[in-house]
Amino acid sequence: MNFETKNMNTNEKNTNCYMNLKNNHVHSSLSNDNNRLIMNRSLFATSLKNWFVTGSAFMFLILFSGLDVLAQNVSLTYTGVTSWTVPTGVTSVKVKVYGGGGGTGGDDGFGNSAAGPSGYVEATYAVSGGQVIGIYPGGKGGNGANSATNNGAGAAGAGSYPFINFNGGSGGNAGWSGSSGGGGGGGAATVVTLNSTIVAVAGGAGGGGGSSNCFGCFTPGYGTSISSGQYYGGNGSSGTSCGIADGGGGGGGGGGYFGSVGGGTYVANVECAGYGGYLGSNYVASASSTISNSSTAWTANGQVIIEYTAVAGTASANQTICSGSFAADLTLSGYNGDIQWQVSSNNVTFTNISGATGATLTAAQMGTLNATRYYRAMVSNTLYSNTITVTVNPIPLLSINNSLCTSNTLQWMNMTSVTSSSAAGIGQNGITVAVTQSGGGMLPNNGMYQPGDFPAQYNVPGLGTTVIQNNNAGNFQACFSQPVVNPTVAFSSVGNPSTPVTVTVSQPYTIVWSGTGTTWTSNTQFIGQEGDNIIRLNGTVTCVNFNYGTSETYCTIAFGFENQNCYSPTICSGSSVTLTASGSTNYAWTPSTGLSSATGASVIASPTTTTVYTVSDPSDVLRR
Repeated sequence: MNFETKNMNTNEKNTNCYMNLKNNHVHSSLSNDNNRLIMNRSLFATSLKNWFVTGSAFMFLILFSGLDVLAQNVSLTYTGVTSWTVPTGVTSVKVKVYGGGGGTGGDDGFGNSAAGPSGYVEATYAVSGGQVIGIYPGGKGGNGANSATNNGAGAAGAGSYPFINFNGGSGGNAGWSGSSGGGGGGGAATVVTLNSTIVAVAGGAGGGGGSSNCFGCFTPGYGTSISSGQYYGGNGSSGTSCGIADGGGGGGGGGGYFGSVGGGTYVANVECAGYGGYLGSNYVASASSTISNSSTAWTANGQVIIEYTAVAGTASANQTICSGSFAADLTLSGYNGDIQWQVSSNNVTFTNISGATGATLTAAQMGTLNATRYYRAMVSNTLYSNTITVTVNPIPLLSINNSLCTSNTLQWMNMTSVTSSSAAGIGQNGITVAVTQSGGGMLPNNGMYQPGDFPAQYNVPGLGTTVIQNNNAGNFQACFSQPVVNPTVAFSSVGNPSTPVTVTVSQPYTIVWSGTGTTWTSNTQFIGQEGDNIIRLNGTVTCVNFNYGTSETYCTIAFGFENQNCYSPTICSGSSVTLTASGSTNYAWTPSTGLSSATGASVIASPTTTTVYTVSDPSDVLRR
């Protein structure tokens, strides 16, 4: 008569370790409920909607005792040509657009004339995640030179929009006789596009007029617009245009939608004096609302400020896993803004996870975990979601032995022949294995490379047991002469820092020993850089298949399985066997038929028919 002892598994994903009653593992749950008191998001949006600052990327965080902020306004300032992609969840943005400033008029002994105001547009736009806002600031016009002769014009402000000339006009030169001030250059218009369509233009400022030789004999740039008939601004008149050879030049007109004319000249104290240039026109299209379409005092290059409301969202979910395994994907929902996932080992200091900028933080991005980790999403650079705790429990041993089985150690095959593309070996109970390698490159090796690097409990082959040395990329297949339970593969020195090697297994595996030099990318693939590890294919398996991705010199590989004598001991009718479980403090055996007791670490089984016995910890719901 024979009977079987099997493990009882659970279908609860990522909360239970795989429970194998022979030599596998379970754990208890250490929950860390990270519930947080949440305020209504609309309240935050209302409270924050008018809080903005100008800066490179400034944000306000309003804190309430005991509460986490879910939403805040973000203000981003841009002074160079760029584009900005609307983050997921953002449906409205406010845009503030400043045209390029104008240059001052040159001095002729009585001061410089100021440039006029720049165009200013403030409007809101309906948007959706992924849309692109193009930003093209207008350049500032150059200042007119002081006491110049037949030159000294301020340079035109340069536009940055590549398809239309939104430049300002240049200032007028001083006259060719004597010395006077050159006219200031007009500022270029600043352009904003939404999905490549122009939606806002802020006109450039008019340059200041060049001065003649008397007090107040110059005119600042004007705050009104006179169309030049083009998008670019008109040039200022020369200092001789009033009919006198000595005098200041006119200020350049600002670029805009449309640009404005430059300033002329007039007679002042027997010299020409320059009028200021005129302000380029603004333009607003497709706005949800136009808050301002006017001008403002501005003397620098143009700039664009984008403001929107960021929302932290909610990350989910806390989970408990076993050491050496993958956590389930984490997800962020209900957020507005750009995402950067972060990780911490102490829930105090967080660091960014490279490339983790999507709404889902994948298991591969987290990697295999051997200690508890804390995760959160940083939204729009300083706003944070709730913290997710992934509790990592060490792997205890809840194992079962019977009185006919003295130990449940791993059993390794001794290879009896090894050629370049095929090998054969024998193991426990006369079970044999046949191995093929499609790329060739196999050699016999006396024991694993540095077997002392492996924990002694795994009994990896050392000197006296032949294993496989592999040098080439290729597909491995190892087929046993009969189905075996939980076959294992040990790898030593897979790849190196300069030649990483990817190993892809044909079915999901469990990590028996996570080892060293190994990056676990999924439950079917790992990358070795001098990688040592042991994996197990759970269940009853006849063939093990994996791909060795890169040729190298060299790695060693051993095939094996768990002690087959511990699974289905055979006894005669009327005989008994002692079953002993370990790794916990409470044990419940089912079924109770044929057992001396349904509880306790050791029971005597005297079945009258083939029976499957299961043991669990009744005090731990996650191990039942």
